[in-house]
Formats: sequence, structure tokens, C-alpha cells
Amino acid sequence: MFDLGANLQCNATLLARGLYGIAIQKGEVGNVFVIAENHKHHRLVWNAKDLKPGTTRNSKLLAAWSALAANGQCRNKLKDEDWLNCGPLYGRFGILPDDDKGRRRFFLDGSYAEVAGLSVAAQLSVWVWDGAEPRPEFVGTYSYYIDQPVGTRLEGELLRVRVRAQYRTFSTCCDDEGRPMDWNLKLTPTGVEDLGYSPVPSPLEIVDEVFYRTAKGIPADDIAAPQVVAQARSLVRRMPKENGVPAMGVLMPPYPNFVGDVAEVCVDLEGYGLALSIARVNGKPYLATMRQRTHCPAPRAQK
Repeated sequence: MFDLGANLQCNATLLARGLYGIAIQKGEVGNVFVIAENHKHHRLVWNAKDLKPGTTRNSKLLAAWSALAANGQCRNKLKDEDWLNCGPLYGRFGILPDDDKGRRRFFLDGSYAEVAGLSVAAQLSVWVWDGAEPRPEFVGTYSYYIDQPVGTRLEGELLRVRVRAQYRTFSTCCDDEGRPMDWNLKLTPTGVEDLGYSPVPSPLEIVDEVFYRTAKGIPADDIAAPQVVAQARSLVRRMPKENGVPAMGVLMPPYPNFVGDVAEVCVDLEGYGLALSIARVNGKPYLATMRQRTHCPAPRAQK
């Protein structure tokens, strides 16, 4: 990353021999383009600001990078569900393994400019260099927490994207990571296969899974003690439902975190508290005990 002054930053990524992806950014407004080296000179071969929307969803999403879509009036002309067709965006390039024809592939990970908030809308696209220009193989959108510990990364043949989602049986309070998920994209020799989302193992994930399975009549003995399953079944019968899924309410911090192989916490729900003890069994979270209380004790003051 280079600081060009006047708060303008530039990041250059070597995509292939003599081929560079350039990302520039000022605040939350940016542009990306590709330049090629030719006999010690460089020429512009592709510029995202010139992208024009087509008739498909993918082409409309990619055109959000364009100068036209960065206009402040763009979203005023669209329905709310089409806002992601408008920019501005800022982002970065990342290199990927070649395809079966030996062509270089790369990804473009971009964030939409946000007025406020810690949850950010983003766009991920995968491209292949055909020798003359980049051609898109995949594009999709997602949401992420601005302070999350990991982002988009390549793990073997999987391009994994950390996503901010919501738990099924409860929500978390305030601006936080929500329910962290990994969006898994498999890089095949000829393209990209969307494998969908997988949850990130955590103490809250196992609590959500126990109550979700209990409501759906799915066995949960592999992730919770028998007495916990029985108590969850009793609680679920009294909980309000949304589409057949219990609505436990909002979990207030502090949230459980593992200290060694145990995580213990009392979470306040609407009208009562649940004291939880979560252990690691064979490396995986296991809900060992759950006790209902009238309320949780106040957190201890930090010294």
C-alpha cells in the first residue's frame, strides 16, 4: 500500500508476469484497473470505472464499480433490493491458481461505501486473464463485520470469505460479529463452484445448534448432554416461534469464550437467564450443562 498524499492510497498486486492490478482509494471511494508491461512501458488494459451494466444480475453488480454507478443519485433510481448495483466501492486484488488452460486467475474483493455502522456490504468477483483482458467467472455479494479477525483468504482449492450472518434462534446485541460464517468457493480447473456457507465453531454456535435441532426434532445427543437436550425441549415448547424456529430473544454480552477447554457464561434472555457450561470434546464444542435462572448476576467490574 502506497500513500500518494491527500489521503489517496494505492495498492499494486502482481497478477502475472508483466501484469499488475492497481487499486486506488480515498476514504471509502476507490477504483481498480489493470496495466500490462510492454517493452519497459506500461499501458492500461482494463479499467473498472468504464464498466457498463448489462442485462444479467452479474453484469449489473460488476458495474457498481463504474464511475456512473458511483454517482450519488444512483440509488435514488433503484429499489432497495437493487442498491448493490450502485457504488462507490473500494477494494483489493488477490492472486489465485491458474485454470486448466494455464491462464492466470485473480479475485477482486470490494467494500461498498457506508455512511455509518460496523457492518459493511461487500462484493467478491473472480476473474481470468484471457491474454487481452480480464473476464469474470463469478460475482457475489456478502456482509462482513469491520473488526472481524479474518477476511478473504485462499486455503488450498477453497477461496474462503468471512461473512457476518445471524443466528437462527437468537440475535446478539449491538455492533458485533453476529454469527460468523465462512463462504466457501471451490476453484475448479474450469471455473468456480459455490459451496455455500459453513458456520465458524464457537460457543454461541453450539447453543444455537442445540435449540435449532430441538425445535426441528433433530437429534442433538452428539453436541449436548442428555439433561441439556431435555431442558432445551422444555424451553422450546414455551418459546414464541418464527417459521417454526424458537425466538429466544437478544443475547446480551458478555458472550462465552473458551478458557482452555471450557467456556462458562450466563446469558440474559427476555425474562430469564441461562447459565451455560460448554466444553471441548474431541476438539468440538459440547454443551455440558444448562441451568435456568431468574436473571444473570451483574458482570464483575474490571480491576
